[in-house]
Amino acid sequence: MYYENKRSFYIKQYGPATLLIFVAIVLIVSGFIIGFKSMNSEPLVAENPNTQVENNIVDTNSYTYTEASIKGKVTKVNGLTVTVESNNSTYDINLIGIMQNDKYPNLSETIKNDLVGKDVTVDYDNVKTEEGKTYGYIFVEDTLYNKTILAKGLAELRPERQNIDMLDELLKAQIDARHNGLGIWKI
Repeated sequence: MYYENKRSFYIKQYGPATLLIFVAIVLIVSGFIIGFKSMNSEPLVAENPNTQVENNIVDTNSYTYTEASIKGKVTKVNGLTVTVESNNSTYDINLIGIMQNDKYPNLSETIKNDLVGKDVTVDYDNVKTEEGKTYGYIFVEDTLYNKTILAKGLAELRPERQNIDMLDELLKAQIDARHNGLGIWKI
């Protein structure tokens, strides 16, 4: 291969790799600067985490149920599946947006203690059934229980592809719990 001079050889041979390394260094340094600034900034939530969680949980009173919603009583909990009986029918509901984390293996027991015997309203999102399972939101006295679990830091937000109507609220609950170091987010 013939090059006009050494300079053009070095530019063609090493130029793209050098440019890529330079961009990577700039991005890494920028990330450190942004991270350092955010560590030294004011907290984004209230100093008293209990107040923040309670405000976060009660925030769903304005939710309007769909025509498909059902009212019933929770009879049992198996893992993350809640069994609700309504009008002589039984519904097995998987909680939308909830994923168990190994740091809190007692999630099923907590859900069982919180819900069994209680009157609830189940509402659905865009896709009611996926892969043979029924997914829904559980409301206890107009409080979104899916959000309560995340706000207490007892579970992680499960990525959803289609059931995203309440995604912003669920994500905010997890962010607040993580920021406050609650449950699985304890540092």
